[in-house]
Amino acid sequence: MRNYTLKLSRRADGRFQKKIDGKLYYFGDRNTTEDEAQKLLLRFLSSRSQPVREPDPGITVIEAANAYAFACENRVADGLILSTTFDDYREAIQRFIDTVGKSATVTGLTPDDFARFRAKSEKRYNAWAFDREIQSVRTMFNWCYESRLIDRLPMYGKQFVKSTKAKKREERAIKGYRGFSRASIDKLLTVNDDMKAFILLALNSGMYSIDIANLKFGDIQNVNGIWCVKSYREKTKALRMFPLWQEIVDLIRPGIKRKSDRLIFTTVFGTVLNNRVGWDVIAKRFQRLKRRLQIKDGSGFGGLKHTHIQAISDHPDKIAAAVVRGHVIDGILDHYDLPTVERLKSVTDLAYDRLIKKSN
Repeated sequence: MRNYTLKLSRRADGRFQKKIDGKLYYFGDRNTTEDEAQKLLLRFLSSRSQPVREPDPGITVIEAANAYAFACENRVADGLILSTTFDDYREAIQRFIDTVGKSATVTGLTPDDFARFRAKSEKRYNAWAFDREIQSVRTMFNWCYESRLIDRLPMYGKQFVKSTKAKKREERAIKGYRGFSRASIDKLLTVNDDMKAFILLALNSGMYSIDIANLKFGDIQNVNGIWCVKSYREKTKALRMFPLWQEIVDLIRPGIKRKSDRLIFTTVFGTVLNNRVGWDVIAKRFQRLKRRLQIKDGSGFGGLKHTHIQAISDHPDKIAAAVVRGHVIDGILDHYDLPTVERLKSVTDLAYDRLIKKSN
């Protein structure tokens, strides 16, 4: 069995770190003291050296959260979860800790503690964000139980549940349509820079900014004389394939025949437009454009996806529409029903006729 020292180094952001067997691990957050970080290190080393460990009945909520955060950071480093997803987990769990207190033990939590956190979250968030809060806390405790940090799950009580479908339908009805009108689309397309290509791609296939930022020249193929995008969606890793509108082809034609991994769109410094951590140039530029053009309807850049979906909602070929958007197709059809280019083109043509085509 290998022996390890307990010496830790401090990062520039204040977190403690240690390289173990050639891999860098982090212990705690920016507010974690060195003593607390060393306890987390001991717990981690113990888990590596022992095949089975006994749960700690006195583990506090903050200790459980730090251990879970440490595991999530490694999953982010391995590409198993997005850093933005981890940020959502961490922020929700921090709000839970603020509610119950740092000194609270996991075994001492009662249904009243979870009910208080639920009440606060319900006042603060809409139904979808509220569900993420609930699920983040549940996921942390599930991980602690499966990792044998605790010997049983806390008693959540009957109130610690997600929003009902009726609640979501009610909020959706109040919020109303989140897309853009035809008049707003015409205004948006008066720009003459890359933003026009971003807007067209979003309306063409329902792309989010992260997918556009990661689009490469090698993702564009000529299929039966039609230029198509064939890639895998960033969020779901599902296949996305759709014919490009001619306006988009004209905008990116200089490099369209380059079968390379070079990004089609970058910043002026040659860096990615969306780094998945909070740096989203496309979304920020789009919001500035909306304010400059005084467009009031729609939401952010993601509202263009809702506009695309609304435009093709009555298309009879649901499989082709799902492939255009990069949605997961459940069941055996995911393997055998890959739509032809003609079927995909019927979807994008319908979106073009309703969103772009000028009336005679």
